[in-house]
Order: sequence, then C-alpha cells, then structure tokens
Amino acid sequence: MNSPNHLVFTVTSGRSGTKYLAQALNEFKNVTSLHEPDPNFKDYMVKSQFDKDEAITFWKERKLPQIFKTVTTPVYIETSHLFSKGFALPLLELGVVPDLIILVRPERQVASSLYRMGIIPYKTRLGKRWFLSPDYPNTLVKITQNPFKLHDYQLCYWYCLEVRERQNYLRDIFKKSGSTIFDVGFQDLVSDRHKALQEIKYAYGLHNKFHPPFSSALNKNKKGVYGNGELTGEEKNDLENDLLKNIEIYKSLNKIWI
Repeated sequence: MNSPNHLVFTVTSGRSGTKYLAQALNEFKNVTSLHEPDPNFKDYMVKSQFDKDEAITFWKERKLPQIFKTVTTPVYIETSHLFSKGFALPLLELGVVPDLIILVRPERQVASSLYRMGIIPYKTRLGKRWFLSPDYPNTLVKITQNPFKLHDYQLCYWYCLEVRERQNYLRDIFKKSGSTIFDVGFQDLVSDRHKALQEIKYAYGLHNKFHPPFSSALNKNKKGVYGNGELTGEEKNDLENDLLKNIEIYKSLNKIWI
C-alpha cells in the first residue's frame, strides 16, 4: 500500500469555499482531497491555543498516523480552515513541510456570512469551537478594548482580519521552509473553476482523471435559529472603522505559534 509523500493544507477563514475546493480537487487521480476529516482539528483547537504540545501530540499520535495509514494516493490535500488555528507551525517543528493553498475571500463577505448565521467568534458555541477568539494568547490582531463590548459583526470582522494576518505570516514562514504556496481567490474559484484547478494542477504536479466534469453547489448562507438580519453597507462601514481604531497588529512573532 502506498502512502502520501506530498501534503497540502489550506490557510483560510472558512465560509470561503473550502468544501467546494475539496470536492473539486478530487478530479485529480493522484489526489485524496478531504474537507474536515477525522481526526478533526476542532477537537484540539481550543487546547492548542494555550499549549503548543497539544497540537504536536495531535499531529504525532492522531493526524499523521491516520493520513499515512488510510491514504493511498501520493498527494493528500485537506481544506479545513482550522489548520492555521494552532497547527501550522507545530507541524513544521516536527520536520514536516507541507505545501499551502492560501484561499482568500474578502473580509466583509466572510464576516457578513458568519454574522447572518449567528456564528460569532468569542461569543457563541459554534463561534468558540470553530473560530478564533480575541482573548487567545497567540493572536496577531490585538483588540485594545474589552472584546465583550464589541458588536457581533465587529467580532466577525476582527476574526477575518486575524486570518488575513496569519495568511501573510504563514506564507512567508512556509516559503522560507521550502513550501510551494498557491494563492487563489474565492471569486476566481467559483467563477472559473477550470482555470483555477489547472493552475493548482501545474503548481503541485497533479494528474487529471477521465470522468464527467465535477459539479457541486456551494453551501448557501442560511439564517440559523440564532442568525442575525443583514446590516446595511453604511452600518458595516461604521462598525469596521470603529474596530480599526481599536486594534494593533502584533509584530513580535518569535514566541508565536499558529
């Protein structure tokens, strides 16, 4: 049985087409592409914010053994947005250097999606379990006021700013470590999927399958039980500008693990 010799993970915010991307990448015959498989990063995410050893244990005892035991293709791609929530640098520390897909969707679009669904970082159950909180010790975007006093939309927007900083930081770190970095925009992925996949194909040396074209619908935003109504553009402008006056970008990165 063959095991993968090429790992690729995704650095993104979520609500950015990760499931769609995972399904599309399975067009390639030498690829196993999964979205949020078990063992799932979410089960160790919160603990890993406070103790890097939790992330290292997860990689060594659960995640990597499962990948190498069950994946039979040479390329393994996982599109979970949780990779950059405490697991990226611990993997490098173990001597494993994966390639990265940097999947970008505009901050306002992601923040609006989370807000409408009622998934609020720092406040709600799903927001705490799947997303970062501004009181975590290893955030790059520091809020200079009590985060509990922020509007729910501001917490969603803060999260998107935090992910943007992580994308920039991890791009530099992994590139210096020898990774191939591929940047793709959400809109490019959904408007011209074939072109985006061809670019990924050549970046990572993937091979096409011969089967009917992939077809999948993106997950639609649905207002949940605790969802919020839509804000106006002016309201969003005011909330974003107010937040930007109360943040600082953390520059002393020598003790950060993300």
